[in-house]
Amino acid sequence: MTHYCEPQWWNFIELARNAQEAYLDTAQLVKHYIGLIYRLKKNKIDKKPILLYLYWNPTNASEIEEYQKHDQEVKEFKDMVTGSSVEFISMSYPELWEAWSKEPSLADHAKKLMERYFVRI
Repeated sequence: MTHYCEPQWWNFIELARNAQEAYLDTAQLVKHYIGLIYRLKKNKIDKKPILLYLYWNPTNASEIEEYQKHDQEVKEFKDMVTGSSVEFISMSYPELWEAWSKEPSLADHAKKLMERYFVRI
């Protein structure tokens, strides 16, 4: 498998073997990374793939320990895989909806999503 993994990803996999339970499902992210690298090499794709991690946060996420820990895990993960041929981007659904709200064709839909799902818990 090492011929599919870049050093930063392989190092992460090695460290993750002894990791404690976490909020970020890094095993799933690694599976997607390997799939992207396999496809990239098999089809000789010339573009840089993006692994986008989307997650939901309530309006008061900064007040909740579990969300704070999740955000820290995402930041640490991103730092570990920086420089990869697969770009890792993380974004909350509220951030995505905010970006959509600036697109005329998506603005109404984004507004409805924010009204329904961007809530305080």
